[in-house]
Amino acid sequence: MEYGMTFLGTGAAEGIPNPFCQCGICENARRKGGVEVRTRSAFRLNERVHIDYGPDTFAQALKCGINLHALKHIIVTHTHEDHYCVNQLNLRQMARDRGEEPLRIYLTSPAYKWAFERMTKHELSLIKNGIVQLVEIDYLKEYVIGGMKVRAFPGNHRGHGEHEQAANYLITLPDGRTMYYAVDTGYYFEDTFGLLQSHTLDLLVMECTFGSHALAPGAEHLDIYSFIRVLETLLQQGTINQDTRILATHINHADGLDYDGLQQYFANNAPVTVEIAYDGLMI
Repeated sequence: MEYGMTFLGTGAAEGIPNPFCQCGICENARRKGGVEVRTRSAFRLNERVHIDYGPDTFAQALKCGINLHALKHIIVTHTHEDHYCVNQLNLRQMARDRGEEPLRIYLTSPAYKWAFERMTKHELSLIKNGIVQLVEIDYLKEYVIGGMKVRAFPGNHRGHGEHEQAANYLITLPDGRTMYYAVDTGYYFEDTFGLLQSHTLDLLVMECTFGSHALAPGAEHLDIYSFIRVLETLLQQGTINQDTRILATHINHADGLDYDGLQQYFANNAPVTVEIAYDGLMI
C-alpha cells in the first residue's frame, strides 16, 4: 500500500517524554499522550524513500501501521545517532523476506567517510551481505533518488564526520512541488539563504528544537525566536509565501510550551502560518 508523506517522528535526541525526566513537559506527555509524545525525528516521503533512520524505527513503523519492505532509499541528514542509527539496520538483515536489492543510504561526503569507517569496523556484514549500500553524495549537486530531484544544502549544525555539516534537503516531489527539509539546521548560513533565493517552496519542514528556551547566537539549533527570524528572511526574499505549508518538527523537552502552546505562539507571532507537526501526521 502506498502511504502519503508522514512524520514518523518529531522529537529531538531525547524524545518526549525522556524516560529519565520528570520535567513538566515530559510529565504532561505521560498524562496526555497523543500529540505530546515525540519519538526521534524521521520523515517518510513515500514507501520507497525516507529521510533519516533513527533508533525508534521499529516503534514508528508499528505506530504508523506500515512495513518497510518496499523501502529502497534513505536520505540521511547527518550522523548524529538520533538521525542515523546504524545498529537498527540489522532489522533488515534479520528479515526473512526482504527482497534482493540493497537498501541505499545516501550521505554527504564527510558523513559518508565517517559512516563507512564505522560500518566496516562494526557492522561489515551489512555491506558484505548486500543488506545496505552506502552512497556518497556532494553538497549542492543534484541527484535523482527514487524519482525525486534532491540537493543537499549545508545546514548550520555539525555532525560526527570531519567538517560535516548537516544536510538540509531541497527536494522536487513527484507531483512537481518543491520541499525543503531543514532538520537539523540552526540559523541558516548566508550562503544558504542565497541559494534558496532562486526557489519558491511549496513545503518547508524545519526544526524548532528548543522552542521557547532562547538559545545564544550561533547555536546549532533553532528556538521559536530564531525560527521566526528564518521565516522573515525567507518571506522577504520570496522563498516562501502565504501559500507555503510550513511545519515545525524536532522538538525537545527544554521548551516550556506543549503542543497547543507552540501552536498558539506561532499563530500570534509568525509572519506566515506555521503548523506543529506530531508523530504520525500525514501531509
